[in-house]
Amino acid sequence: MKHEYHFFIWVYLVNSEQLRKDGFKKDAQSLLTEHKEVVKLLKQGYSARKTMKLTDKSSGTVQKIKKLLEQ
Repeated sequence: MKHEYHFFIWVYLVNSEQLRKDGFKKDAQSLLTEHKEVVKLLKQGYSARKTMKLTDKSSGTVQKIKKLLEQ
């Protein structure tokens, strides 16, 4: 019974990854527009960690925005 449960969890996880369109990715400008508060704090010199705490955004989001600003 336990193995059947794990199998169904695995099937769900595999299928849930396909819910997002293949190849869909937001462009840089829409990311910067969507996360204006992150952009503002990073431009003011706040660290990524402090920005993450102040905006309640994930580290991945803050790092992605920081990388876009450095380009």
